[in-house]
Amino acid sequence: MGRYRGLLLFGVLLLHSCMPGFALVTSNATDKSALLAFESGISYDPNSILATNWSIGTDFWTGITCSFTRQSYCPQTPFQGFHGYIPQELGRLRRLKLLVPEVNQLEGSIPPSIGQCKELQVMSLVFNNLSGSIPRELGSLPKLEKLYLGQNNLIGSIPSSLGNISTLTELILRTNKLTGSIPENIFNLTSLVSIYVGHNFLSGSLPKDICQNNHKLEEILLQNNQLSGHVPSTIYRCKQLTRLSLPLNKFDGNVPPELGNLSMLEFLHLNGNGFHGSIPSTLGSLSMLQILYLANNRLSGTIPPSIGNISSLQYLCLENNSIHGNIPGHLGQLNNLVELDLHSSKLTDLHLSDNLFDGPVPLNLGQLHLLKRFNVGFNQLTGEDGISELRVFTALSNCSSLRWMVIEYNPLNGSMPSFNGNHSNPLQTTSAAGCHLQGPIPKRIGSFKKINYLILGDNSLSGVIPPEIAGLDSFQRLYLDSNLLEGLIPNEICQLTNLGELYFPVNKLSGIPACIGNLSRLQKLDLSSNRFSSVAPSSL
Repeated sequence: MGRYRGLLLFGVLLLHSCMPGFALVTSNATDKSALLAFESGISYDPNSILATNWSIGTDFWTGITCSFTRQSYCPQTPFQGFHGYIPQELGRLRRLKLLVPEVNQLEGSIPPSIGQCKELQVMSLVFNNLSGSIPRELGSLPKLEKLYLGQNNLIGSIPSSLGNISTLTELILRTNKLTGSIPENIFNLTSLVSIYVGHNFLSGSLPKDICQNNHKLEEILLQNNQLSGHVPSTIYRCKQLTRLSLPLNKFDGNVPPELGNLSMLEFLHLNGNGFHGSIPSTLGSLSMLQILYLANNRLSGTIPPSIGNISSLQYLCLENNSIHGNIPGHLGQLNNLVELDLHSSKLTDLHLSDNLFDGPVPLNLGQLHLLKRFNVGFNQLTGEDGISELRVFTALSNCSSLRWMVIEYNPLNGSMPSFNGNHSNPLQTTSAAGCHLQGPIPKRIGSFKKINYLILGDNSLSGVIPPEIAGLDSFQRLYLDSNLLEGLIPNEICQLTNLGELYFPVNKLSGIPACIGNLSRLQKLDLSSNRFSSVAPSSL
């Protein structure tokens, strides 16, 4: 994959050109008829490449390249926007080596006659509109090394005959409509380096004898199919594997600990399957691993400390599992991590929501000066033992880049700090709903000038709503519902001219300011279930 990315052209490319201008001189009648059949299959040639240069009366074929000893035929014209089809007559070009009509609008089926082009080494038809099935005759191409048929509308199954091509190094069939199972013999092709058949409708399972005869396989990319079963423990035989991508399938069972033997692995993507059990500690042996995605499975247990040994790790995604235990401090050893790292100065996003993490939130989060988004909602995180003030709020307020802080629905059980000091961070959204917060809303909360969403509902906050809240002139949504707040709603709230939503229901509030109806952008207002004794202001 990627090794022939430069061959995005409609044609053949060999080591030497026949003559300047990349033109072929031939009077061979068979060759001519095949080339003219190819031209006749093109219904739209916006730049007149073929119509101008190809005819029955010429021996000079613009756009053809060849070697000095063997001729190979097809037009070399990249990204020309051709419309048409590939004719059966193409099979007459018996010395064809590279067939690369990529990135056009070719339709129809792939002609089985291509199986007669015994010299063919590279065949790439990606980014066209080809339909029909993959011809089994392609399995009779004894020198084929690279077969790229991705980004088309191919249907049917992958022919088992492809497993006969002993020279095949790369097989890319991604983004089609292929069904059925992947032939087992393909995984044991002795020369195969990369198989990429993701984004199809393939079913079945991985073979138990995977890599039994193949010691060169570097990439297995099978994402977004309907593959099922267990990942075989024999996967350890794929010693050269650098990328294993199986997300959005139906795999189940445990994540095999044998993956830890794949010392060359750089990318492991298992998101969106049915894997259960614990994360194997053997993954900590993958010293070259950069990306580890295990989200949206049924994994349980704790994060093994050995993960902290993967110094090369940059992305670690574990969300939507049943992982529990403390947020592990050993992750702080991962200095290259950019998606999950409790110490790395590179961290910008930390998302651990919807798990079963417990214990206190580490206070050294405040060292993350590039952290922009922090979400640990819906876990079992708590405050510090014996300390009523929730210092995690102070720690996070020191993150000078933080814009989005979500701690909602954790049993933190404590009071908010006073927030003394100068808070210049760009914090815009704060949600600490359902965190068992107690005590007053701190007056200094008005020092966070850029907050536009503040969600503190479903707690036990008491006292009055501080007038200093008027300092939050960017406010758009204020949720203080289901608390124990009392007294008057302060007149200063009418200074929040950008306020669009105000939710104060289920408190003990006793007065509504007359100016509240002057908030011209206010669209949603809920003051129900309080202790108001007077009628609503006329401004409403």
